[in-house]
Amino acid sequence: MPKGRTGEMSTQPGRAVRWVGVLVAVALVLVSCSTPAPGSIKGMLADCGGPAPGHVIPTTGTVSVSGNGVDRSVHVTTTGRFEFSGLSPGSYTVSWGQPSSLSESVTVKAGSTRTVTLCFPIP
Repeated sequence: MPKGRTGEMSTQPGRAVRWVGVLVAVALVLVSCSTPAPGSIKGMLADCGGPAPGHVIPTTGTVSVSGNGVDRSVHVTTTGRFEFSGLSPGSYTVSWGQPSSLSESVTVKAGSTRTVTLCFPIP
C-alpha cells in the first residue's frame, strides 16, 4: 500500500467515495436527459357553427386517444371537457363517437399540453 505524507499506510477512502458520488451524479443526469417529460392533451366539445360558435357543449360520453402505443378513454365532464395526461411525445388521434364521429390529429411534445376543440357541426 502507498505511504501517506507522514509515512503511514493510507488507502484514501475519501477519494474513492468522491468518485462514486461523481459517477452516480453523471448516471442520474444521463438518465434524466434520455427520458423525455410526458405531455398531455386537454380539450372540449364545442358548437362551432350554430347560434353560439365556440360555446362548450355540456354532454356525457367518452373521448378516446389512440396512437404512439396508447389506446385510452376518459369520461367527458358535465361541462364538455376532457384531459389525457402522461402521454409520451408523438402523434395521437383524439375522437368522440356520439352523435357522429369527431376526431382530430394532435402532436404532443415533451412537457407540453396541447389543447383540442372537437367541433359539432350544429347548423
